[in-house]
Amino acid sequence: NKVGGQWCPEIDIMEANRHAFFSTLHASDDGAGSGGGYGAGRHTWSERDYGPEGRCIDTRMPFRVSASFAAGVDGLLQAMEVSLSQDGSDCDLDMRLDEYKPFGRNGMTELTHALFEGMTPIISYWGAGESMLWMDGKGEDGKGPCAADLPSACADSVRFTEFSVRPLAEGGGGEVRETRKATETTTTWKEYDPFQAWPPPLPTVPTVAPPTLPPTPTLPPMPAAPALVPLPPPPPPQPTLAPLATAPPLPTPAALSFPMPPSATTVAAATSIQTTTATFTSTTATATRTFTSTTITTRTVTRTV
Repeated sequence: NKVGGQWCPEIDIMEANRHAFFSTLHASDDGAGSGGGYGAGRHTWSERDYGPEGRCIDTRMPFRVSASFAAGVDGLLQAMEVSLSQDGSDCDLDMRLDEYKPFGRNGMTELTHALFEGMTPIISYWGAGESMLWMDGKGEDGKGPCAADLPSACADSVRFTEFSVRPLAEGGGGEVRETRKATETTTTWKEYDPFQAWPPPLPTVPTVAPPTLPPTPTLPPMPAAPALVPLPPPPPPQPTLAPLATAPPLPTPAALSFPMPPSATTVAAATSIQTTTATFTSTTATATRTFTSTTITTRTVTRTV
């Protein structure tokens, strides 16, 4: 669905040869698309149903292809329905493409807009110089019809005849369903005019009632707080300490004097140091105080001869 470098929406009613048949929906940016039929990776039908000497569609003989586009009451495309029939066959092959979400979007809504804006029917016969195994090959599951690509086995031309295009309903809207048996065609109309309102209104979002919440459970009562224990009375004030008595001053030691004879000769001298320590202790009912007084006495002795 990329033509001339331009991506566009595409609806493939029929991509087919004698061995495979694809119908595919493409959004503008979805090259792979979503579809059904029979061929590489697609198994809506089987090789027994469609192909040379198929029990429903024998592709050696002409067969009919019809496609209808069913719209809902909101005017949006609901499905593309494709039906294959053949004179003399007692079974038709049908498919319905009604689920398409390219990259998570609503592909049916996008194709609805493309159909209302106008799409051009195109018929082409192609494949020369190209591999067609993407359509009629074995596929990843190995269940497709063809193991090799043989372009030389293709005819130079094909014929398409008895084209017809019908409105969706008389008066411009509705749904068409065609049932074919041999050469007989029956058309059933369902009246609806999708052009009465465009673009189609958005579907009504149902009102969702909020869920009923269960009642909040009743919490048990809080236990009573224990009675406060009174604090003990403060301790009695500490008694005031009596002032300590002042120790009397130590007496000053008298200086020692050693008279020297006038004719004596000093031959030696020595100095000694005496330390005297006095300790005073004052004791009351709550405290004991101790004072220490130290007196250093120096004595020098000189010996003369």
